[in-house]
Amino acid sequence: MKRPAGAMKRPAGATIPTKKMMSKRSDKAFRPFPVPKRGKGIMGRDQSAMKQKKKKNSMKEDMVSMLIEDNILIDWSGRICPHCGQGKLGNRRVQADGAVKWQCNSGRRRGKQVGACHGHPVFSDGNGQSKMSLMNKIHLLLNVNHKAIERMSKYLDAARQRFVEKKEEEIVFGGDKEWVDVEADETVFRAALSADKKTKEWEQWAGCVERGRPQSLVLRRTNNDTTVPKAPGPGAITKSDWKPFLLSRLHHHKVILHSDGAKSYNIRADGVLHDWVVHARKRKTICGKWVWLKPAFTKLVRHKLPEGGSILVKGGTQIVDRAWQFLKEHIGSRTLKPKSRALASRIRSGQWEHWNKGNDLWVATGDMIYEEMGGVY
Repeated sequence: MKRPAGAMKRPAGATIPTKKMMSKRSDKAFRPFPVPKRGKGIMGRDQSAMKQKKKKNSMKEDMVSMLIEDNILIDWSGRICPHCGQGKLGNRRVQADGAVKWQCNSGRRRGKQVGACHGHPVFSDGNGQSKMSLMNKIHLLLNVNHKAIERMSKYLDAARQRFVEKKEEEIVFGGDKEWVDVEADETVFRAALSADKKTKEWEQWAGCVERGRPQSLVLRRTNNDTTVPKAPGPGAITKSDWKPFLLSRLHHHKVILHSDGAKSYNIRADGVLHDWVVHARKRKTICGKWVWLKPAFTKLVRHKLPEGGSILVKGGTQIVDRAWQFLKEHIGSRTLKPKSRALASRIRSGQWEHWNKGNDLWVATGDMIYEEMGGVY
């Protein structure tokens, strides 16, 4: 019989292995594999996966507990069911997939479950392909998914805007005992040509803040928002925008108002002392020569008090100008159009951060969410 083509030749002198030789094993090389009893010893693949799943679910429950303690999420235990409005929700339960739910124990929709993100102003459960657990959302925020970050940033700005517009009405300037310094000014955040390119639209806001109290910043959008295309700016605040604010916020409040040289701020009101600084160069003759002087941003002013005596203050708008810079840095280089809801929401979000300067923003966010959801549920 011929050797098949391509077969390897056995070297000369090599012994042919037999069954007996192949079955022999040394004692050192042979190690019997121990067969573990049920529930003990080495775990199988299914047991290991089950243990990892339990550990992951416990991590999810711990994360929800931490967010509840920080008032980021609301504890639905013992609250009225938001679906039926009658029954009460039971204690917190962890499902097989790790989701944390509260179940309605009574009412016409008994057995209906409520998730941790139900009615939340920032987090949402999602539907269809966008449905995602709370743990996955946190992981995406800390990783690379930009859509989750953009959506959550949008919801957070909207929640801050609702909170600021509600709390802004409670801010009171001045008092009955002492006179306080208040600065007022206006600024422009965005400008763009209209669709027909015949006019130019501006996003101008006016603001007022009490010195030494950053949480007193109050903003209001002006109506001076449309000009010709080549206009350098919308101009100063008008009397129709400033007078209602002056009479509703500063009238009879013992306020020393500091502003720039706009004539609209010269409206007289009881309990309001006004001084201003002109931010422009001045031309003056010195030794027979005309010289341009640098603009003055501050100056000392002495006011006569209605009850007698006088007070020396420093005029200028440095505090509110610093607030404008803070808001513009908060908005950044985002492509937001004038008169848009997104720009207004972003400005209000920066106002909320200005209120919480020096505070823990995580704790402040928890208090904001707890107050909003506590009033609804």
